[in-house]
Amino acid sequence: MEDRPTCLVRRVKVAPDLEGHDDLWSRAEPVRLGHYHAKSSDHRPVVSARTLYDDEHLYIRFDVEDRYVIAVNTASNSPVYRDSCVEFFFQVRENHYINIEMNAIGAMLVGQGQEDSGRKHEIDPELIARIRRWTSLEGPIEEEIEEPVVWHGAIALPFALVEELEGPLGERRPAEGVSWRCNFYKCADRSSHPHWGMWSPIGEKLSFHQPKYFGHLKFV
Repeated sequence: MEDRPTCLVRRVKVAPDLEGHDDLWSRAEPVRLGHYHAKSSDHRPVVSARTLYDDEHLYIRFDVEDRYVIAVNTASNSPVYRDSCVEFFFQVRENHYINIEMNAIGAMLVGQGQEDSGRKHEIDPELIARIRRWTSLEGPIEEEIEEPVVWHGAIALPFALVEELEGPLGERRPAEGVSWRCNFYKCADRSSHPHWGMWSPIGEKLSFHQPKYFGHLKFV
């Protein structure tokens, strides 16, 4: 398998503003979601992701230059991937992984999967509520925004929540030199121009649930 890309996650002393009203996000090196699956339409949004961390949270920000934006799902664990959606999948240890999927209006689906068995399940909405998030668009958006639109989304993922799902992090707790595995995605399965974009290519099979293709998330 080809070498997988690396995303550097820089430490901050104070939490960045999810809405981007401070300059902390400028410390994060953006990674481009520049690969699109062959089954995508001709609409290929320009998407980048930035990551930061402190003692308690991993922070992720997506910046999206989009069109044909739709977002009709509003409940936790609803099929937000059918909407205009950004996603972050990560793996703390081998075999297990967690998928976080958020549409353009902040509705979120969060699940856990096992790489070798293919089994996946969604986590309790009460746990999902502990993930702070922000999006620049409000909704629902039931009629597509066909013209070009730039939107942003950000989340603050508590490490305490990761430990509830995956067990004590121990030496895998984010610190300088620690690496996780991850991928960043952009999709809109049910828009008029469906597309499936990613940071680290996933091969011919159209499935984001393939940890073998994850890149590296390196904390510095």
